[in-house]
Amino acid sequence: PRMPEDDPLAPNRPAYYGVGKNHLGRYAAALARAARTLSASHPALADSCLDAAVEAYASAPGVPDVVPTGFYTDTEHRDKMGLAAIELYLTTGQPAYLADAESYSDQVGPAFWFGWDTLTAWMNALLAPFYAPALTRLTADVAAFWAESNAHPFGMCATETWGSISSVAGEGAIVLLHERVSGDGSFADAAFAQRDFLLGANAWGVCFVGGLGGVSPHDFHHQVAELANGGALPGCLTEGPAPQAVITLNGVVLRDPDEYAEFRAITPKNPMDIAAHEP
Repeated sequence: PRMPEDDPLAPNRPAYYGVGKNHLGRYAAALARAARTLSASHPALADSCLDAAVEAYASAPGVPDVVPTGFYTDTEHRDKMGLAAIELYLTTGQPAYLADAESYSDQVGPAFWFGWDTLTAWMNALLAPFYAPALTRLTADVAAFWAESNAHPFGMCATETWGSISSVAGEGAIVLLHERVSGDGSFADAAFAQRDFLLGANAWGVCFVGGLGGVSPHDFHHQVAELANGGALPGCLTEGPAPQAVITLNGVVLRDPDEYAEFRAITPKNPMDIAAHEP
């Protein structure tokens, strides 16, 4: 066990504050939503969040479009800025933000993916009640998720890659958001399949929520959990299945033998493409 500041592993994962539109969009979107959520219970804090969101969004024209971190590569800013715009509109009601969100949606279109790096479907889900083309694009994304789920032997929407479970959960949530804004429940089976995959209907028979069920992760790749709780993170969603080549590439070393070694069968086309995904 080691403290995070003493971690010798590469690659480096720096944290940035407001250096690219991709970062500012996330930041402004989160704070605009926080302002809306906290308005009744903590009005002063809500006002502070909104002021920061407005300031961050307004500063975006003066910064680069995308600043990569060197590990989690992000190549698009318009989905994050569009998400910030619609969140700010929902919080303030100012038409200029809605117009910006519509413009960003027009520029990006559907993404056929949802993950930490691609928030297009979320942007379009929030925008859909106000802008019909956004609903069309959201439906295209959800139809792709549904087709991927139907083609996978265990109903998984996302490609097995680094951190794939976050996309499984996210795409399932997007399917449910689509049903909420459209009234169309014809894709709901894909959402239920993601839920089932997360809870154990997968090739390993493992529930990917820490401490839930009879077979679930109890030793997370998480330094603070290792120091404080022997690696356990009850209730935490693990990263899920990933190609062995990608795990090896990132220097992850197992302390104990891999009891699931016999199930290794997936090799990425390019192990260097950590965030690889295929529409």
